[in-house]
Amino acid sequence: MKPAVALAYLYRDADNYKAHGVTVFANPSNRSLDFVRKAINAALSDHILWPDMSHFRPEWVGLPPLFLSLLGYKKTDADLDYHEIVDIVESNELVNDPTGRTIDGFLGDLLKTHRMPSAARRV
Repeated sequence: MKPAVALAYLYRDADNYKAHGVTVFANPSNRSLDFVRKAINAALSDHILWPDMSHFRPEWVGLPPLFLSLLGYKKTDADLDYHEIVDIVESNELVNDPTGRTIDGFLGDLLKTHRMPSAARRV
């Protein structure tokens, strides 16, 4: 069995409260982690909010936004909707992507929604 790819991501509000999430994608193409990281960085190059951190809008690619899991969370004008990608690792965990995509499907959706951001192209 080929390892799946786990994407760990984080929401950090303006007061530095954090919520963590992990989505696991099937990897039938056996993509290397280096390939996945480079593809993510290329797709998100227009969304660098802080150096050396990839940021994305999970709801644009069918993933749950994590700020909803912060107890008593009330969004302020200082909070951003972007989430940080924390890590990309091989995983033997069960695939849990809400839409059932492979890592290639996720990368395609990320590229489509973040490199060419128009409401018509967002998932």
